[in-house]
Amino acid sequence: MRKGIKTQTDLIQEERKEKNLVHLVNYIFIITAIIFGVFEYFFVTVGPWGEEEHFLTKYLQAFHILFAALFVFAIGAFFKDHIYKRIVNKVVRLRFSGMSLFCFFIFMTLSGYMIQVLSHALSREVAIIVHLVLSGLWTIFYVFHHFKSRF
Repeated sequence: MRKGIKTQTDLIQEERKEKNLVHLVNYIFIITAIIFGVFEYFFVTVGPWGEEEHFLTKYLQAFHILFAALFVFAIGAFFKDHIYKRIVNKVVRLRFSGMSLFCFFIFMTLSGYMIQVLSHALSREVAIIVHLVLSGLWTIFYVFHHFKSRF
């Protein structure tokens, strides 16, 4: 066999490695989101001027945002071979959970971005609520999509 030509087995192994990387990044992202959410909404310290956020909250938020960039990159890299192929190729059956995840991803990413850039309090609160709802749906659908063969 000539060097540089990939066999079917090589392609399957590459796809498996890609999927495992996306799963790893996604689960780390979900865990950072949950930990950040718990600290943001449930851990409050009392300072000299009243209630304050926990001192770890800003670090957890930064860590979550760092993994958000890695998460978006991983999904983008995975898009061509996994998602786009299934949308274009009419032979492959589309999974409801996968298509839902695709929609959740777009709006979850946009709402996360809006949380960072909006300055109007009401608009920011709406973006936070949308982001929390979509993140919860993403987590449920992703775990189901990962572990269930067909949905």
